[in-house]
Amino acid sequence: MLLTRIFKINALGALRHRANVKSAPDLDETGIPAFERALQEFLTVDRDNVRRNNDIVTAERIEQ
Repeated sequence: MLLTRIFKINALGALRHRANVKSAPDLDETGIPAFERALQEFLTVDRDNVRRNNDIVTAERIEQ
């Protein structure tokens, strides 16, 4: 089962934080770290599961 998540991020705030702008929000407040962790998890774990499931569906269609 593929879990769909929506991330509310402040990319400009994260850019300002990383550029050391004094008025920048805290990086955690921008939502970027949570998004990056979820993306890393998908790329290292979930992507293979999605590909495997797609292969199974394709094989089942071919067999029909």
